[in-house]
Amino acid sequence: MTRVLPLFNNCWSFKNPCMIRSSCVVAALAVLMLETGCVRRSLTIRTDPPGAFVHVNDEPKGESPVEYDFMWYGWHRVTIRKEGFERLDDKKRLRPPFYLWIPFDLIMEALPFTVRDRREWVYTLTPQQVEQSVLGSDEEAASETQEHEK
Repeated sequence: MTRVLPLFNNCWSFKNPCMIRSSCVVAALAVLMLETGCVRRSLTIRTDPPGAFVHVNDEPKGESPVEYDFMWYGWHRVTIRKEGFERLDDKKRLRPPFYLWIPFDLIMEALPFTVRDRREWVYTLTPQQVEQSVLGSDEEAASETQEHEK
């Protein structure tokens, strides 16, 4: 015959007020963990004039102004092209805000709402310059053609 110690008698019964409180706390924590938010990081790239095609880290992102979600902070390569304008190549560093430094980032990821980090980069494109030597040779060729026609 086994004998149950009085300390453990009816310990796991839902009639015990301590067990009811513990179960409620565990259930509330489980719901909060399922409903945790996240950190949303977005970068907007604008150009003057708009409509330039944007690549970030060799991935096409679309025509400016373009907004996309990024996963990592650190260095990013930006390439911008538009017909009639010089190609623009840039390397920029995205630094995380202080509340996303280790160990604060873990706390931010576990909050029950979404934390947003929005960044914006603006670029001004320069028009392509037509070289004078090319124009000079075209003008010379045109004048030579006119002389030969005479």
